[in-house]
Amino acid sequence: MLLVEKVANRVIKQDPGEIQTFFSLPTSVLHHTSPSLQIRTLTTLLHESKRLASCILHPDIVGPTFLEVSSEDASNTPLSTLLRRRSQALIIFVGSALKSPASGSKATKEELSNFVAALISLAALQVGTNPDRSIDE
Repeated sequence: MLLVEKVANRVIKQDPGEIQTFFSLPTSVLHHTSPSLQIRTLTTLLHESKRLASCILHPDIVGPTFLEVSSEDASNTPLSTLLRRRSQALIIFVGSALKSPASGSKATKEELSNFVAALISLAALQVGTNPDRSIDE
């Protein structure tokens, strides 16, 4: 998660073809684990993405972030924008990681069910009508 969040600001601004370059290290680390652990890790990333998106929609419940906001980012960009970028970067990484096939044993039905449930939960997140708290950009 740290490796993905670190490049979040740059990933969001890149063309889809260039994104793989930014995710080469985290993808390599992920693919050196079992498919079961990969699915559990990707599920955790989706939960974190949802948590960050919820913090945008409900700023009164903002908790600590996995990667602290740098002083450079904090002075130039609103917190909601940083959280949105991180949330989007995590989702983009999950999609990118799923495009590369895993070898070895398969994940269990329960792990796959949890992954699909996390995807549905994230997709069903209520966006709201306040443009300052928009997550759908």
